[in-house]
Amino acid sequence: MFGQDGDTHSEKESSWLDAMRSVSLSHNDCWGALVAANFLEDKNTAPARAAVFRQAIESAELATSADEANKVLHNALGEVNRPGNSFDSASNDACRLGSVPFRELARAVDVKNFGAYILGDTDTDWRRKEDRLQLAARVRRGTITQADLGGKVGSPYGVWATDAQSVCGKGTDPQQAADLRDRLGLDDPDRFGEGEPMILFSYSADTIPGGAAYRPTVVDAGDSPVSAAWLPSSPADATGFTQDLRTGQPNCPEILHKPFPARQVASLTATEGLVTGPADGYRHPRLKAK
Repeated sequence: MFGQDGDTHSEKESSWLDAMRSVSLSHNDCWGALVAANFLEDKNTAPARAAVFRQAIESAELATSADEANKVLHNALGEVNRPGNSFDSASNDACRLGSVPFRELARAVDVKNFGAYILGDTDTDWRRKEDRLQLAARVRRGTITQADLGGKVGSPYGVWATDAQSVCGKGTDPQQAADLRDRLGLDDPDRFGEGEPMILFSYSADTIPGGAAYRPTVVDAGDSPVSAAWLPSSPADATGFTQDLRTGQPNCPEILHKPFPARQVASLTATEGLVTGPADGYRHPRLKAK
């Protein structure tokens, strides 16, 4: 994005980046500073998508506060995700990988979204932890199978996935689940916090619509809590990489692809409740390196 060699920033871009650094979340007072650093470091955002994002900044009022900067970010990402500018559009061909780099892929999701969108159970109040724990237990017992799944894996903004070998077979007990959560860079205590279980999918590369995989960029990371833990990758790398929340170092290979019907997953499992909240060891080392 702004990390392109020789790039310069307009007055509005500089003001926006400065204001972004003061945006904080209840669990992460470094959130905005990390997001701003990621925008400055990413060298992979396709020029057409970057131009759409930058035009949105120029069209907005000058951002001088955290709230204004956050609003500009949200609106600019909305423009980038419109048809024709999205991750799977022709304007992003530069980030399309030559092929799907893994034969078997995996994805971790929180129980709340799994219940509401994959199972389609809108009658249950997934804000209740008891209901989330009961659903995870049913998955572990095998009473929920692929045949029960509806909807799609992922959203119009894509499916974030890794090599199944990085995820599957790593164990589901609380400590192993927390280790996996941290290796996947899921810094969101509301969805992946202490006591929360995770749902794990695995599926074949043949499932991916069009067989197309993409390198995730900073505009794909969005403005969710976990976007602060997104890690820019080198254009020379074969894929993107998750950021280990404990160390700030790259960990699991990471790609983005189109959503697919949930019933096409090959296996489904659930972890026990996580023994800790997300680690935060990555935050200050990432900022100190700037």
